[in-house]
Amino acid sequence: TSVQIMELLKEISKDKLIIMVTHNPELAEKYSNRIIRLLDGKVVDDTNPYDRNIVEPIENKKGKGKKAKKPSMSYLTALSLSLNNLMTKKGRTFMTSFAGSIGIIGIALILSISSGAQLYIKSVEEETLASYPISISRNSMDMTSMMTSMMKENKSDGTDDGKIHSNNIMGSMVNSMLTQLKSNDLKSFKSYLENDGKEINDYVSDIKYSYSTPLNIF
Repeated sequence: TSVQIMELLKEISKDKLIIMVTHNPELAEKYSNRIIRLLDGKVVDDTNPYDRNIVEPIENKKGKGKKAKKPSMSYLTALSLSLNNLMTKKGRTFMTSFAGSIGIIGIALILSISSGAQLYIKSVEEETLASYPISISRNSMDMTSMMTSMMKENKSDGTDDGKIHSNNIMGSMVNSMLTQLKSNDLKSFKSYLENDGKEINDYVSDIKYSYSTPLNIF
């Protein structure tokens, strides 16, 4: 009750300064030795005002006596209090643990699926390269340009004059094959692979060279 609280504060006030805000004037008159009344943030009454001529200054006792230690509890005490708190609230502890375990399991599943997908993609790439290796020959042809040229030849030009017009598809294909034929510098590329080639060698499992043998038949 409020009376019991005031009795406790009265005992504490023997050694400590107690400042209390209350709207009960009876408790204030009974237990306090100084009452300051405020109205709209201004002091309107003070039963025991401060007088510098009467009150003696408090001597500076800094540095005297032992320094008070900060209150603390031991590790075992804190652990036992935590366990007691968990046991008294079993329902909340179970729900918190269950929700946390769901989150951890979900993260583990996502990581495992991601890792498995990456390993599967890597294995498919390796199998594909084993079946269809990358081949670089001395002469190569730009098939994209040739197919684009063929598509243009197959398109209708919109001519409708009642006459038959020729469309030289084969000639265009031959011209595309001749113009899009490129020569690769395999000698420099081979030297790069054998001397440096760090950017490529990390992703290569095997390199095979094929040489064309000229047949001198008489």
